[in-house]
Amino acid sequence: MFKPLRVSKKHFKELVKEARILNLERGDIYAVEDASPADERLSILLKGKLRVTCDDTHLHFINVHQFVDSPEWEANHDQSDDVFQVTITAEEDSIYLCWSRMKLERFLRHRPLLKVVLDCIIGKFL
Repeated sequence: MFKPLRVSKKHFKELVKEARILNLERGDIYAVEDASPADERLSILLKGKLRVTCDDTHLHFINVHQFVDSPEWEANHDQSDDVFQVTITAEEDSIYLCWSRMKLERFLRHRPLLKVVLDCIIGKFL
């Protein structure tokens, strides 16, 4: 995902170092509509499959190498009290890379090129 945009291995490692790798077992919930804060994190699915629903209606799946919460990331540039408008549930055992908004924004302030790259990647997947 980052390689075509010529992100060096050094910069990629720095970016990933700011994140945590987390697991969801099948049936675990990543976010609950009208309850989970939508401005705290940004995640990329590394393994597995997530189901996105609203009012118990299936909307779509999130697959490997897709952002889990890019619409919420884009909609909440400033800290807010917004909550997810969808529920995201693990369809199968999943692994994701997760950045806290505060840590990622602080990191990107000092690396404007990586900020542009990340903004472009997020925009591509919205």
